[in-house]
Amino acid sequence: MKPFEHIENKKRFKHFKSWGILTMTTIDISENYWQTKERIGNASNKYQGKYKRVLAVCSGGLLRSPTIAHTLAAEPYNYNTRSVGIDETYALNILDQVLLEWADEIVCADSEHEIEVRLRLTDIGITLKPVVNLKLPDVYPYRDRKLVHLIKKRYDQYLAGQQPVNYEDENE
Repeated sequence: MKPFEHIENKKRFKHFKSWGILTMTTIDISENYWQTKERIGNASNKYQGKYKRVLAVCSGGLLRSPTIAHTLAAEPYNYNTRSVGIDETYALNILDQVLLEWADEIVCADSEHEIEVRLRLTDIGITLKPVVNLKLPDVYPYRDRKLVHLIKKRYDQYLAGQQPVNYEDENE
């Protein structure tokens, strides 16, 4: 199945930024309808607070993106985070439209993920959402201290308006 095929074939989504909520109009009710409707409701839950919503993205959502999410949920950032993978064959939590709309900012592990995220955002008509590429090599275990240090360093560079250095060009 192609990314978003189940959504594109069955439903049309609308995002009302000024209201801060997600809504959905259905063209055809499918077995995923109620599950998707519940997820949209959860994504719009007012009790999530006013914390910045950050979606962390890597290939499988198993090592880098959960570490990014864990790191950015802690001090000094304190963001509301989720982690996903783009590879539908082995990701536990798969990147989808509900999560793309939920996020205020999307933080990608590397260029492959950034390209895929930008394509999917364009497909659903979102063009102004910040997408950050931390350029992290896929060589670290989950929550490895070196990976956490690199995430903080690269994200702080982004916050300071600097472009993170490619890992091929840097010896860390």
